Amino acid sequence: MDGDVSEIIREVLKKFRKPISITQIAYEASISRTTAARYLDNLHYSGQVKLFEIGKAKKYLLTSEQPSHSICDLSSDLIILLSSSFKILFVNKAYLEYSHLSLEDLLGKRVDALNLDLFSSINILKILNEYPGDDLSSHIIEVYRGNQLYIYEMFFLKGRVVSHHAAISIVIKDITAKKRIEDENRFLASIIACSEDAIIAVDNTITINTWNNAAERLFGYNSDEVIGQSISVIHPWWYKDVYPIHNRLLMGETIKQYKCTRRRKDGSLVYVSITASLVYDHSGEIIGSSAIFRDITADNQIKSYISDLNQQLHAVLDNIHEVLAIVDPGTHRVLLLNEYGKKRFDSQNSRCWFHTSQYNFPQACEICSHMNLNYMEKSGPVSFEFKTDRIKLLSKFQLIPWGTKKHAMMVTMFDQSEDLNKDGLVFPDNKT
Repeated sequence: MDGDVSEIIREVLKKFRKPISITQIAYEASISRTTAARYLDNLHYSGQVKLFEIGKAKKYLLTSEQPSHSICDLSSDLIILLSSSFKILFVNKAYLEYSHLSLEDLLGKRVDALNLDLFSSINILKILNEYPGDDLSSHIIEVYRGNQLYIYEMFFLKGRVVSHHAAISIVIKDITAKKRIEDENRFLASIIACSEDAIIAVDNTITINTWNNAAERLFGYNSDEVIGQSISVIHPWWYKDVYPIHNRLLMGETIKQYKCTRRRKDGSLVYVSITASLVYDHSGEIIGSSAIFRDITADNQIKSYISDLNQQLHAVLDNIHEVLAIVDPGTHRVLLLNEYGKKRFDSQNSRCWFHTSQYNFPQACEICSHMNLNYMEKSGPVSFEFKTDRIKLLSKFQLIPWGTKKHAMMVTMFDQSEDLNKDGLVFPDNKT
């Protein structure tokens, strides 16, 4: 209906080369004079018709210039034109679609008399009343529709429009998505800034564009020194290809815990583990890659230290002239057996303890079958004495912490027989 009335008035004005009055326009268009006046004001302020004031009489003529309303209607922003008394003079199509109202509902009405959600805030009406109009003014407003929050930025500008009438132009931009992206970016930025791992991002030319605090601590460069520089700044001098990780990502390869050497600002080298991924923009285009650098120098030192300790421990155990075994209390499988025990039992670590000892000590096998985890946890260390015609042997069983297993059973055997050879422990001859 709104478009029809405006178009009818335009068609009427096309018939006349001279300005005509509101009364004549209303008669030609078969509408009331009040309706004609309201729509003519809208056409006038949107630049579609010219107004000629002759005394108290108003006459209108269709303009041949490009009307400003056609430009306003192309905009996705909401555009409203208010008179100095806050009456609505013009709204664009975007606002009509947004409000689900007609021009008939809006034109000539005071904006504070209508229940418009964008103007429902008392602060906005107060700002409009106090707005001096000297400069462009902008304000953020929040509107709830149901449980959904929408955020808008409202711009005010007072000035002279057609026919030198003062008016307030209002442009309202929906910035909900923009604010959401900004909030997400701030959230991600805070995570990156607080991360204990170095996080570095580069564009498709491997130029650094993100460098967090942990990267400063790890490599010694502050962000101002490296932003805009090639990632090669942290590569050792012998590192010829500065594109490998980025190129491997582009080829679809997953980079996870990739271990390599990188160079600090002072020239020292650091051993790092890298996990990297591609970075995409909102349209899905690849715009670079990001990587998490974790310093594993200390881990390597610890592993080396543990390896050295293990070697020293095995050397000590292998020099003990007594049987020492570490046994899984659940499966009774031997986890560790010192060299002396291997020689005496002719055994490998993975063989079952009881299969090893049963032939020589059936009595020990019967007792050891009760040595499970529950029994050991209740009883604590347990000692047994085994005797044969030729040997007297004291065995001790106790639980100890062991690697990834919660507990293991340590078995030690001490020879207490009088029949000793020079090697210490004497075992029965397998042939007897």
